[in-house]
Amino acid sequence: MPIYTPVENNDNAVIKQGATPDRYIDLGNYLDSVNKPDNRDVLVKNYGSQLIGGPLGLCEMVGAEEAVGANDEVQYWEEKRLHKTQDGTIAATAATDTGAKLITTATNHTCRVNDTVIIDGYIRALVSAVNSSTSYSVTPLKATWGAAFSANQFVKVAKFGNMWTQGGDQPTDFELSNLDRRVQGFAIYKDVYTATGSQMGNIGWVKDENGSLYWFHKGLEDYRKRAKNYHEAMAFYGVIPSNANLSSLTGYQGYTDTVEDRGVVAPGYLEDIADLQNLSVILDKQGAPEEYMFFSNRIQANKFDNMIAGAIEQPSYGVFSNGDDMAVNLGFKSVKVGGRTFHNKPLQILIDPTFGGQTDYYKWFMVPMGSVTDPKTGIQAPTLQKNYKGYPSGQKRYMESWVTGGADGVYTNGKDSQSFQLRSEFNLITRGPNRHAIGAGK
Repeated sequence: MPIYTPVENNDNAVIKQGATPDRYIDLGNYLDSVNKPDNRDVLVKNYGSQLIGGPLGLCEMVGAEEAVGANDEVQYWEEKRLHKTQDGTIAATAATDTGAKLITTATNHTCRVNDTVIIDGYIRALVSAVNSSTSYSVTPLKATWGAAFSANQFVKVAKFGNMWTQGGDQPTDFELSNLDRRVQGFAIYKDVYTATGSQMGNIGWVKDENGSLYWFHKGLEDYRKRAKNYHEAMAFYGVIPSNANLSSLTGYQGYTDTVEDRGVVAPGYLEDIADLQNLSVILDKQGAPEEYMFFSNRIQANKFDNMIAGAIEQPSYGVFSNGDDMAVNLGFKSVKVGGRTFHNKPLQILIDPTFGGQTDYYKWFMVPMGSVTDPKTGIQAPTLQKNYKGYPSGQKRYMESWVTGGADGVYTNGKDSQSFQLRSEFNLITRGPNRHAIGAGK
């Protein structure tokens, strides 16, 4: 029976005389190949939490109740102005004229004979005739017009009452209040994360946020974070497609598009207290409340700090249960200007260079605090409201998740992997957008 002697591989044991040196590793590399690395398994978070925050998170912050959608769209109502302006173009008028002048409006007016109007804020006149739904005649209440107008000059006109002689009959025409019906569709978000059965059993060098060395857990956690960020971004940037090529998508109107469509839009940064005071005057005309949440990028936040340094009024903290400690704990700084309090907080969706911070187009936005009364039902509703679709069982279609695959105890198909599915159907309602403000522009 032959006996075999093991063949030893001595190539790297010594440097042989006359051998080519590049055939052998040097002593340093040899030691590196056998020494155990001093590995630090803590993962360095270069960019912090990377959660961007946004209007959905704001709903949670202020305790706005989530509502379950019962249709493919949410219908809600907005009250119109109690009064209507009667602006239009006036016929040529000399300052010494005493007779009636025709005013032509671009849309239907609500003037009636014997209504009193004020023109351009100081000329009082009486509606002496109604010619059509888009024209009426006015006669100055004073001796003359007292001002000259060129033909078809635009004038601002507002009714301030009416005048009747004794014994006159009651008017037969009347003004009828109306409502605006608003409809908001639902956003549908879908995503998936897949790990092979082999990957699920591999241990890595770095621990994830929960202390696990199984790296697929890190991928799963990031997948959920990305989904949360996309939900916030969809609520912030969403728009109803109007392109004919996208007619199959119903879409939804996000926060920024809603405010730009029907709210207060400022062309840039608020530089100082004077800018904030001017904005407050504009908000007054929209029936704004006395307290606002003011979210900004870092540049605007710095400017806001300078505003605080020059502020002299004591801010109120009603939204924080009148406790400035709570405001500070949540990262807010507050200032009171012209009787209105603004609570400022930098928001990552406006700062993160992979979202709003990439261009700084949207610089800040302001959300009025408190609730809004639905004019149709009389029910008090939050300014911002998150809605999600649900099932009769009570389960909701928001961050709805389930697992499919054929590994680690889940065997729904023949694939050697696990797929983590995610689906959401949700929307954001912005009530009273005329009272919201946003700073936007290049």
